[in-house]
Amino acid sequence: MALMHKDLGLALAAAHEARVPMPATAQVAQTYAAATAGGLGHLDFSAILRAIERWAALEPNPGSGLGAA
Repeated sequence: MALMHKDLGLALAAAHEARVPMPATAQVAQTYAAATAGGLGHLDFSAILRAIERWAALEPNPGSGLGAA
């Protein structure tokens, strides 16, 4: 399990326990899970951007340092 996935889960669990809604964090967790399933699990939070770029059929910005996955 990637550290990012674990941290998102811990944040959402704490928010649930405190009865604090965190819909944006939940969406980030889902997007990261999809990115991981799509082979981007070796990346950190940048996997989210790479997944969105793939879904939009965009090439990553050469200056972003992300390169090809």
